[in-house]
Amino acid sequence: AAGVSLFPDEGGDLVTDCSCPDWANPCKHLAATHYILGEQFDEDPFLLFRLRGRSQEQILEAMRQRRADEQVDFEDEFEEEEAEEILPLEETLPNFWEIGEPLEPFPVTIKPPVVALPILKRLGEPAFMIGDSLQSQLGPVYQAITEKAVAVAFGDDEEQKEAKTGEREF
Repeated sequence: AAGVSLFPDEGGDLVTDCSCPDWANPCKHLAATHYILGEQFDEDPFLLFRLRGRSQEQILEAMRQRRADEQVDFEDEFEEEEAEEILPLEETLPNFWEIGEPLEPFPVTIKPPVVALPILKRLGEPAFMIGDSLQSQLGPVYQAITEKAVAVAFGDDEEQKEAKTGEREF
């Protein structure tokens, strides 16, 4: 490993120059070159290595060698651990609906979408719609559901507060 990045890390790492009179960088000629190179990299990812002086065979052989050098004998590790007993299906059916071990916590982000009604906008208008648009008909419902979900998630929901305290604010 040479210790250098295969791709540029910052905009200044990729120095380009064109002899055309256009002052923009990249100019249309360089932009076209980047576009064509991108297409070629999509078709053959190993082209990037060939431009760096390495063939596909050399890269694959180096990867095989590296993988072989890092190979670990896992049998010794697993012999020490006891394997969990797997019960037959018939014995597990009575416990199917029981709650198992709790999951490890994971982050959940609840917030309204940046763009209102993204699903309806993405789907567009169906061909069978007559009269008002689907977005105008379902939009208020989607908006109300979004607001309710955010309110419930953050404990701002009046019905939820009433259920907990038995009191209602007017």
